[in-house]
Amino acid sequence: MAWLAGLAFVMVYYPERVFLGGRTGIADRLAMGASVIAVFLIGLASLHLLERALTNATAAFFITLVMTTILNFAISRWILRRTW
Repeated sequence: MAWLAGLAFVMVYYPERVFLGGRTGIADRLAMGASVIAVFLIGLASLHLLERALTNATAAFFITLVMTTILNFAISRWILRRTW
């Protein structure tokens, strides 16, 4: 429930408060929500793979955290700032 509440928060507030001047239509908000879900799934897969490859759960966690944070920001910015 908390994750879904966080996802709703991102979809409602990020377009107008984080990416000022960006697109704020419902389709853009839904695309951003879908991208957050996709990055979450990518993060789960990469965490699993890195844990096996590195045999260090802490390092795998922090690498995944950095990767998914950058990916979420970049994709959300692209969705909300695109001009077409």
